[in-house]
Order: sequence, then structure tokens, then C-alpha cells
Amino acid sequence: MKISAITPNPTNDDIYDKTDLSSLVSSITDNGLLEPIVVTKTGTIISGHRRFAAVKELGWEDIDVRVVEPDNETIALIEHNRYRSKTEKDILRESRFLEKELKKRIGSGRYAAKNRGGQKLHMDLELARNLNVGVTKLKQLRSIENYQPQLIEDIAEKKISVSAAYKKVQTQFINKSNEKPKNKFPNELRKLLETHNPSYNEIKSIIRTTYPYSLEETGISELQRDELREHLKYLKRLDSQELMLVQKQDEITNAEFSKSRLNVAKKLLPTTAELDQFWSSIIQYRVKKDGVNPLDNIQIISPDDEIDGFTNELWTTLRTTISSFEYSSGPGRSQKYFVGFNLKNKFRLLGIVSFASDSQRLLVRDEHIGWDDQQRSRNREHLVNMNTCVATQPFGHNRLGMKFLCSLMPQLVTKWEHKYDTKIVGITTTSIHGQSSAYNGIKWWKQLGTSSGSQFIKPLRDEWSFWNGWLNENYADELDEVSGQSSPLQAKLKLLYRCLGFGDKDLKHEHKRGVLMCGLYDNWREFLRDEVKIKQLKPTKIDWQDWWVKKSRQRYETLAKKNELADDILFYENLDDLTDWLEVRGSISTTT
Repeated sequence: MKISAITPNPTNDDIYDKTDLSSLVSSITDNGLLEPIVVTKTGTIISGHRRFAAVKELGWEDIDVRVVEPDNETIALIEHNRYRSKTEKDILRESRFLEKELKKRIGSGRYAAKNRGGQKLHMDLELARNLNVGVTKLKQLRSIENYQPQLIEDIAEKKISVSAAYKKVQTQFINKSNEKPKNKFPNELRKLLETHNPSYNEIKSIIRTTYPYSLEETGISELQRDELREHLKYLKRLDSQELMLVQKQDEITNAEFSKSRLNVAKKLLPTTAELDQFWSSIIQYRVKKDGVNPLDNIQIISPDDEIDGFTNELWTTLRTTISSFEYSSGPGRSQKYFVGFNLKNKFRLLGIVSFASDSQRLLVRDEHIGWDDQQRSRNREHLVNMNTCVATQPFGHNRLGMKFLCSLMPQLVTKWEHKYDTKIVGITTTSIHGQSSAYNGIKWWKQLGTSSGSQFIKPLRDEWSFWNGWLNENYADELDEVSGQSSPLQAKLKLLYRCLGFGDKDLKHEHKRGVLMCGLYDNWREFLRDEVKIKQLKPTKIDWQDWWVKKSRQRYETLAKKNELADDILFYENLDDLTDWLEVRGSISTTT
């Protein structure tokens, strides 16, 4: 085959370090090419990149090839390099690329377990088998890279061995002690039994939920437990923005929306030209002061309105595809909203919002209100939590779309009041990262402080699917006990980690978020403290239109001067869309 018709595989340079070719050039000069290179039908190299580079250096025009038709070029590339001499960095890069391709092959989400025949994929074992490297060495290298990546460089420079580097990591981070305490157990247990006289069923329940007996009782291996612990420690090391990105990547990878469903959602998003028409109609009305005020004519649609096409499924599709933040619905009351305008008899979406029952306990909120436990229990349903507020793009970026949606709170609340026959006097929400957020500067929203931030880390979807199933199968009675708690998911995670013998401190993140409050009545706090009746509530005047138009114009003009106006519609159909958006923005935008 002609040299000019052959193309190196770009993945090869991503995986393998370049090496000196001088000895190979000399060998080919003296002995010729002893082994043909392996290429696809299109001429992409699968095996023989060094040989190809050497003969090009020698000025060859033709080269012997063997043509293959691999199902997956990346897997084939790695398999053909199985027996080459590789550095530890090569092995780690191979493992990352191969893991990604193996997950594609096995699938994800609800069908992954079915494709695996119901068995959990032990990725380290599968990778080690394909890479022709010991599973212990691979696990050690991955742990070293996870906890102290600088040690990989020291290994490459022969300053330290893999086993010695892993021992450092194990001592400092994994902290698995092999020391065995003196065996005082039999006597101590006997004393406890004599003192408390528990029933046999109580004893069995304690054993089943106590590590390591929980593993033996339910058929779980130490390897599976260790894999989960490593996974959780990786998530714990991420800061708030990094964790958000990882969770969003996981959500998009596992989303199973049909093409038709995605197309329906995408068709609702307004173009830049349509948004310009909407803005022009606002300005035109404000100049002429006649006709219909576009801001009074905003459409707010709930799936409960039973308008054709505006379903919960459509809302969830949009929540996944237009927001950089992972969506997780919780128990209790909820209400979803589509917010938009009509243009040429077509609904154009400006954003989506959802409300949910407010937290049973929230320290900064409770201190701000000043109610006691009985008042909180009796009156908490008069508050709602805005757990979703997402503006479409580029409306959100160019025109302060989230501030626009937040200003519509009194109109949005009326649908909740009608649905649940409950007067709402205040709305809470939280920022995405720390105290700074798109809600800052909205005069109707008061910053109360921050949440405690201490929450159990939830595994990503594939891992959680396995362990959630394990809990449901083996701990139904224990799950019934925690299902009624204020945060069932957190209670479920606590049960899981207790059964596996994980310490609480190791598996909680401390990502504090700003807590904000919008009171809809001047005396809303007095009402929640039972000091005034519903008839005595005094509505707060939220005259938002002049305020938002002024702020929006200033925002647009500032971005225009800086040449930072956005033109693209944000819609995550796949992981590449998320990556492209973040590359353009440079970071995760608080307006999304």
C-alpha cells in the first residue's frame, strides 16, 4: 500500500508516549520490514505506528500491510499492543480509553445489567485481562493515580517502584489497618446478651446490617465493596463544580430519550432572531403604551393543565437537555412549569421552573422565621422550594433569563395553590455553588446564609443501580423504616454505608450552598408564627417589569461591547454537546 494512503490512528498518540526510533530505523535498513503493519480498509493504522514512522523517515513510498475490519478501532489498537513494552503511564492511559469503550459495548442505564447477564461488571478484572497486566498492579496504579498522581512520574523515572508507591498511598489515604485487636469479643458479647436480653430476630438484624457479616449474608465480595469505596472517595475529592460536571456527564450518558422526543423538546427553543423579536415587542410596547404588554402575556403552562404535548415527560427531557445541573426529583408535593411566549402561533420556551415541598428542617430559614417546632410542623406547607429554575440559552446568558423567571414567582405560585388548596407565603431556593448565584441582586430575594452542606455522597448511576438493587433485595424491612424520613435518599445511603462498614465522615461532602428566601407577603413570617391569620396577610408589591427590562438592557449592552454575546442554543443531546458548551463558556455558567 502507498505510504500516502495510510493515516496514523490519532488515538495512538493520546495513549502511548513517543519513543526514539533510531534503533528501529537501523534494523529496518539492515533487515527490511519483517512484519507488515495492520490497517483498516480506509488505511487507518491499527498496529505498527513506530514501523510506519521509521519507513517514512527512510523515504519509502510503499509498505506491506495486513487489512483488518475491527468492530472497535480503539479496542483493536490496544489489543494489538498487548505485548509491547509499555510504561506505567501507557498502561493507565490504555485503561482509561479501554474502560470507556468497554462501557459503550456493554451499554449503560437500565439495559446494562441485562446485557451483562445480570452480573456486575468488574472493570478492573476486565481491563487487566485485555491489557495483559496483573489485576493487582493495575488496581495499584489506578489508586496511585487517583490519590497521588505525581508518584506516577516518579515510577516512570525509576525513583520508586509501583508497590512502594502504592504502600505510600495506602498508608496515607486508604488507611487499611491489618492490626488485630485482642480477642475480648466472646466475653463482651456474652455480657451484652445477658444485660439486654435481645430477641433472636434482633440479633440477626444487627448481624445482617453489620460489616463484614453483611457481605457474607448477602453474597457480596470484598472486591465489590472496595470498588464502591474507591468510587466514593473519588467523588469526595471533587469540588462542587467538578462534582456537578461529573454528575451531568453521568446523567447525559445514561439518558434514554428517543430521537422523536428530543426533537419535540428542541423545537420549543427560541432562536436568537426570535428572542430579538420578543425583546423588540417589549420595547415597542413600552414606547407606545398601547396594545398587549408582552410581559403581561407570558404563558405559564403546567403538565397538570393537560395542554396537548406539555407533559411531565417533555418537562423532564428539557430539564436534562438545557441545564448544566443534574436533575433529581424527590418525594412529596411538586409542581412543574413551562414558561414562554407565543410567536406566530408557536410557543417559544424561555425557561422551566419547578417547586417542591420545602425542607422539614433548614437552620438558617428556621432562625429567620423564628418559629418553634410545632409551628414549623403545622405551617411548613405554606412554603415551597424552587428546586429548578433554568432559562433557555441564549436568553439566560444575554438577557438575565434566570432573574426573569425568578420575578414571575407570584404568578407561578397560583398554580400550586390551586393544585394543593394551600396558601403559599414564601419561597426558598439554594445557589448551585457556594453563596454566589444568579439570584444575587434580585431585591425580592433575601440571602439568609448557607446550608450545612454535610450530605452523604450518592454513587453515579451504574454503581448506584447495583447497590440500590442490593438494598432492595436484602434490606426491605430496614428500607421501610427509613422511607418516611425527611430525606429518604440520605437515609437510604446511610443504611447502605452502615451495612458496608463505611465511616460517615469519609463519605460526606461539605459543599455549602447559599439559602435564599422570597417572601410574598410583608407579614409572612408573622403568619408562619401564628401571629396573623390568612385574611390579614399583606401582599408584597413585586413590581419587577421596569427593574428587569433595565437590568436586561444593561446586561446585553455590556456583553455586546465585550463581544461576549451568545448565539448558540444550548441543548445537550450527548456528551460532546456538554463538552463543547463548557469549552465555549470556559466554566459552568450560573445562568444555566
